[in-house]
Amino acid sequence: MYAARLRIPSPLPFAPATSQLTPQKPIVPGGLPADDFWSELVFEALRNNDSAPTLITSIVNVVVAKGGYTTNGDRVEKKRMLFKLIGRLIRTCRLDRYERKSVVIPTSDAKRQAFLAKAATTVELPRPCV
Repeated sequence: MYAARLRIPSPLPFAPATSQLTPQKPIVPGGLPADDFWSELVFEALRNNDSAPTLITSIVNVVVAKGGYTTNGDRVEKKRMLFKLIGRLIRTCRLDRYERKSVVIPTSDAKRQAFLAKAATTVELPRPCV
């Protein structure tokens, strides 16, 4: 029995093919790793407007036009999501408000760095009352 097993060839070690490896993502200048497809479209719409103050509703309409939707309800849901996305970009200092209804890409990164420094501080909570 042992002699029969010696004649069985051993399997080859696993070597993944080079075609199975996924290509690395290209690094887009000006983008952050947390940016998704829709936030990149928002920044692209602002850059296409020469970084001039642009109405938030105009940005949303331009970005929504780039998606294919089967129903009007899907399009309306995407619009709501984009308004929330632009609000989050304003709160995290990625966009600056201009007057009340417009936004611009900030010219300096100082406000964003101050936001990140404040977000990185620890929060001192009181001891629990048990």
